[in-house]
Formats: sequence, C-alpha cells, structure tokens
Amino acid sequence: MLSNFEHCEGKLVAVREILAEGQRIKENFACPASLCLFGVLIKQIWGDRVRVVKRGSRKGRQNYYLGLTRKSSTSLNDSIDEIQQISQKTGWHVVSDQGGHFTFARYEHWSFRKQRVVTEVKFAEEVESYSIVLTSHGCQIDLTTVLQLEYLEQSPITKRIESVLAFIDASTLCCGVPITDGEVLHTMIPHESGIFFDLSTNRTTETVERRAFSANCSILSRAGQCCYNCKNLHYLEKKNTEKKTRNKWGDQPFHQQALPL
Repeated sequence: MLSNFEHCEGKLVAVREILAEGQRIKENFACPASLCLFGVLIKQIWGDRVRVVKRGSRKGRQNYYLGLTRKSSTSLNDSIDEIQQISQKTGWHVVSDQGGHFTFARYEHWSFRKQRVVTEVKFAEEVESYSIVLTSHGCQIDLTTVLQLEYLEQSPITKRIESVLAFIDASTLCCGVPITDGEVLHTMIPHESGIFFDLSTNRTTETVERRAFSANCSILSRAGQCCYNCKNLHYLEKKNTEKKTRNKWGDQPFHQQALPL
C-alpha cells in the first residue's frame, strides 16, 4: 500500500482501483484481498486523514478514498536518461540541478535591452507534487495555475514534461507593446522598456523598435496579441498619442490658436 499510494489533501482514488491493485499483487497477502482488508490497512496507516466519500451522478455514484493519491511511477531523479532524450527530441536545452530539479531552456528569435531572450521552464520536485515555473524576459509565472494537468497525474514525469514543453512550443509568447521612440510611459504600472530587436528577419531599421513589458507580464498570449497585463501599457500609449494629436491640431486654448487673415 505504501509503495503505491500516499496521502494528499483533496485528492481522490476510486475504491475499485485499490481493490484492482490488491488483485494484481494478491500473492503477497496471507489472506484474500478484499475491501475490508484494505479499509483496515488504510485506517492503520493514515487514520482520519483518509476517508470514504461518494462521487458521481445520482445513478452512477461510486466510492472514493478522499485524501489519497497514487504515487508517480518515476521521479525526476530516476528519469535523467529519458529527460536527456526529451531534450534532444524537442530542441530544448536541459540543465540538471540537485534535489530533483530540471530546467529546460530555449533561445528566442528576439532580443530585449541588448540581451538575447531565453525562455526557461523549471520542473521542481516537491514532497507530494511538483512545481512548473515559466520564465522569460525577466518575468515568471507558475504554469500549474495556467494549465489543467489533472489528466496527467497518473502519468510518468517524463510524459508530463513532454506535454508541458509541447504546449509552450504551440503557444505564442508575449512580445510587449511598441512605444514611440524617445517617449517615456507616465504610468504607475511597473514596467520595463527598451530596444526590441527581431532576430528572425534581416537586420534592417524596421526590425528595431522600442517596446515595453509589464512587470507582471503573463508571458503567454494569444497569437498576434500581447498578454492582458501588457495591454494596459498599450492602452496608455494609445491615449498619450491621441492627446498629443489633439493638442497639436486644435485642442489648444483659443488665444493660442492662429487667427485667420
């Protein structure tokens, strides 16, 4: 039981899954595997932290153990060779840290503030789960709050890593918002601005422009758009441009306007 399952607050394991596991390894038991036997074992091991609940529709309700989850078949440390293969297959560079931490890095086709942008995905193994942190151009987000990974909970770590990297490969990264050259955004919203250089095209003057990123940039965005937080900066830049246009062509006080001859 301890080798295959562990306590995890809020998680569910179907009672039938526990019984099926017992049938699979029944030769290790001195008595027949049964729900009663596993109920006693679970009570002895985890006490009141694990209890039986019912879930499902009215006609298809089933019994589950609340507070229990199946252990991952492999850990990050046990999968180094497979992770190296993922790196070779996907084109992401992998860096192994101590304590079951792996970071995948990828060079982007643009630079910001004279630095080539690198996108990193860090997988950190924790006591009963793992964290996934995405970092780019000085900003970071927790991918576990963005992606729905529950369907991969019973999959090997390597499968989860492949799925996350594939998701990022298919996503669009926020490239900030363009701002008028020489202008300063007058806003209380924390942000960074500087020269943005598109390295995927020929090096012409059209590929160099000033851009700004919100300090809370979400990194991921819809195709052809910036992220939600950077949109606020774009709105401010647009309003400033409109205000300057009005002042230049007719919003000055009457005594400042030229009189007709």
